[in-house]
Amino acid sequence: MNIVQAQVREMFDRNPQKHIEAIGRICYKSEDMTTNDSHRSFVKRMHNNRHWAMLEHFRFILQVPAFVYEPIGEIGSPYIVRTNGGRMMISGSARGFMDALEFVEWDMHNGNHYGFNSSHVAAIMSVIKHIVWHYGCNELFGGAYSPCEQYTMRCIDDFSELTELENMKHGWHSVLFTCDRGVSHELVRHRPASFAQESTRYCNYTKGKFGGSITVIDPIFFDKDEERKDIDGSDFAINKYDVWQNCMKNLEKAYTLMIEFGATPQEARTILPNSLKTDIVLTATNEEWSHIIDLRYVGSTGNPHPQMVEAMTILVNNYDWAADLSQR
Repeated sequence: MNIVQAQVREMFDRNPQKHIEAIGRICYKSEDMTTNDSHRSFVKRMHNNRHWAMLEHFRFILQVPAFVYEPIGEIGSPYIVRTNGGRMMISGSARGFMDALEFVEWDMHNGNHYGFNSSHVAAIMSVIKHIVWHYGCNELFGGAYSPCEQYTMRCIDDFSELTELENMKHGWHSVLFTCDRGVSHELVRHRPASFAQESTRYCNYTKGKFGGSITVIDPIFFDKDEERKDIDGSDFAINKYDVWQNCMKNLEKAYTLMIEFGATPQEARTILPNSLKTDIVLTATNEEWSHIIDLRYVGSTGNPHPQMVEAMTILVNNYDWAADLSQR
């Protein structure tokens, strides 16, 4: 059994497909299968299998003209953000734009309840084609859209170009938390946000790539040096940390036995503890990160869990953008 400390780091690659691959491979812990060009086949596979949740982890920010801005606003997609503080801006993930296009096309062929027409289709299609042209990410949209530069719109890659309002609404970050399952259960409650998490359904912790053992997060609230007390008058003395550690060792033995008896990882995971280490990536806009930090670090609605505070403290102490949001 391995005992580790919580860790936090931001993930980012300017190539949207490489960024998505790096995050998506965390789910099955297949990072070792990454090659110089594996992102193309990985992203195409995610698209073709409609595993579109992974395609949410890169958000595109564009300045657009009115004939694009207004029809997209009429679609009313919750996954596409718009602002007009002197210039018309939109942002969203590949999944957000594809979902909007599917919704419009479905409605037009099934009663046209919302009054959508070719202008709505053209608006989304022009955005997708410009993204494919700018980033060269054909596979991200299934290879169905030919790249085409739209001279009336522009992709924004440098967040420093954004105004304060635009930065909160459109600026975004992907953060990898190495934490316990209890902390991850709290993180996934946040919306709107996107997640990719190490899967106990598919990860077999008895295999060599995991060192043949489970890994757990050290609980910071138990004092290893706390006075030990005898149990039932015996000479065996123990404290809370010892109880926790012995429990983790016994659960690891039970998990290994389950696998040896023929249980699949998704069956054996039923006995894994909340202390189990997990890798989880959370992608969200700065507006949502401000809310997360307010609840999980500042504690505006009550004291956050100690190990959540531990993780958030690492984030705030190591990234200026997070520190700035904590002061809002």
